[in-house]
This record gives sequence, C-alpha cells and structure tokens, in this order.
Amino acid sequence: MPKKTERNAKKDQLIVETIINYKAIVQILCIFSISFVITFLLVSKVPELIIRLKKSVPKPDIAKRIAKTSIFQVNDDSDYIDAVILKGYIDEESTGYLLIDSRSKEEYDAGHIKNAINLPLYLDYQSPYKSVVEKTIWTAKVKKAAAGKQIVIAYSYSKENNLLMSMVKSLRKERYPIKALSVGWGDWLNLPSWLPGADLSNGFSYNSYVIRNNQ
Repeated sequence: MPKKTERNAKKDQLIVETIINYKAIVQILCIFSISFVITFLLVSKVPELIIRLKKSVPKPDIAKRIAKTSIFQVNDDSDYIDAVILKGYIDEESTGYLLIDSRSKEEYDAGHIKNAINLPLYLDYQSPYKSVVEKTIWTAKVKKAAAGKQIVIAYSYSKENNLLMSMVKSLRKERYPIKALSVGWGDWLNLPSWLPGADLSNGFSYNSYVIRNNQ
C-alpha cells in the first residue's frame, strides 16, 4: 500500500507540473501574439502616421523665414514687399500670390519676371505718361485677376515709379492686400548681385526667375 500511495503521489506531482508548464507556455504564446499584433499594427500604420504628421505641420511663413537674411528689409505696414520674398514664392511654386507687371505690353513681351501677368499702366511705352490707363479701369482689372489670391505684388520700371505707387497706396487705403516690389524690372535683372550668398550656390539658374520673349 505505501508503495502504491507513493506512486500515486508522484503521478499527481507530475500532473501538477505539467499543468504549470502548460500555463506558462500559454502565457508566453499570449504575450508573443499580443506583441506580434501590436508590432504589425505599428508597422502598417507608421507610413500613414508620418504622412499625417507632415500634413499637420504648417510650413514656415516665407516672409518671416527670409527676412532675416534679406537686404531689403520691409515690415507689414510698408507699401513694399521684399524682392527676396518674391524669389521665395517662385522657388516654392506658391499659388497664393499674383504678380503684376505694370509696364507696357511690348516691354512685358520682351521680358518679365517669372509668373507675372501684364496689366499695363501705359498703353504706349514710347510715350508712357501720355497714355496712362484710367485708375478705376486698372484697379478693377487687378481685383478681377487677383480673385482668390492672398497677396498682390506689382512692379514697374523701378521701385520709385510714382504712378504705380499711387495705385498701390490707393488700394492699400481700402485695405486691399497689394504691395509694390522692392525693386523694379531693371534691378531684378541684376538678380545675382543682391541675392544672399547662399542663393548663389551651384545650380543657380537665372532663367528660373526671368522669362524672355524667346522662351
């Protein structure tokens, strides 16, 4: 009898150990399964999360970012906008602005700043001040062309063009978002000479900012 009892005790102990080992294996499998599911979900969702994060991060304001290195410092209350800021708009292919060349059609066709449209203040470039477009007509064309744009930038022969500045100031009094470019067409042609040094690195393409009549 004692031997039988001892044998049964060993059998019971073996059964208990087996059950304990089984539970341990089940726990390990459960942990592995949960880890696998979490890893799979993370891996499958990471690209989507990265895309969402990129979209949610706002782009830095071009004006604030470039103003620190610009040689044409202007503030928000100024009638002018920095020429380097316009270069930034062109580089980033921004669609939030309208660029207006106010020179005559003949001069515009011969060459103009990239992305500019022509709304001439002069009908005859050979006698500009005798062929001035009426103010109300010009401003109406500007507002129509600029529908949906955040800002309007206008330029002429030079920064100090009196006729263009009178138009710009008049529209700004109406709180219309328009500014004159801080350089005229002639100065824009000297683009490489006033750009911050970093912008004159290898790969600079003058044709990226000027359109000629043969392009």
